[in-house]
Amino acid sequence: MSRLAALALLLALVAGCTDDRTAAAAPTGDVFTKGGGFVPFYGEVKHDERIYLFGNKFRYLKFMETKQVDELNHKKFIGDGPEGMTMVVETEKDSPGMTERIVETCKSRYNLQ
Repeated sequence: MSRLAALALLLALVAGCTDDRTAAAAPTGDVFTKGGGFVPFYGEVKHDERIYLFGNKFRYLKFMETKQVDELNHKKFIGDGPEGMTMVVETEKDSPGMTERIVETCKSRYNLQ
């Protein structure tokens, strides 16, 4: 493999390429992800009339397999999401600002206050 091809592969991995099956271009989709690499991860999934928000790709992927969250690592904001949905937001004790970041990202995507 040439050095240029290896560098291109490395840049693609660092940039956090998303899988086309799970990414959506607009907030109307049931699943949306962005970030990865050097950009903080953000994932949202609409499921059972709730919107689940993730700041950790590992927990997001686990949810996509099981459709269950660890109740000890999530907060619920009843009626605060788009269309009055309950937001179920990932929390992490080692990263207290993550919850605020992903809530603000969701609110800005849907023009909520």
